[in-house]
Amino acid sequence: MRFMGSKLGTVLLLLLFGCENEVNNTHPEKINIAYYESFGGYSHPLKLIGKIDKNKAHASNSYVVGHYDDAGVLLIVERYVDGRIFFRHSYYYNDAGSLAERRSVNVEGTVVVEKM
Repeated sequence: MRFMGSKLGTVLLLLLFGCENEVNNTHPEKINIAYYESFGGYSHPLKLIGKIDKNKAHASNSYVVGHYDDAGVLLIVERYVDGRIFFRHSYYYNDAGSLAERRSVNVEGTVVVEKM
């Protein structure tokens, strides 16, 4: 069973990423979205590279979506392959603006919560 393709998986993702947490800030309702060809490196938050428009992203085999708050802080990164989500990282920051927590889900449904 594919986690990301099921209704139950969708509900679990919404619960995981939509719940309040112990970190001081939460994701705002208004989020700015940008599309990218890929990302560089594996440290978090990921560095998104090769900004593209939405049409080019959806026409390609693989792309990355960055979700930002109004101050330009990266909150969510999603990687899509063949039109399906491959992974999602949600980032939470402390009052000083440093990364405090990363929540990730991969295509198999494995959830990782990492406190920084």
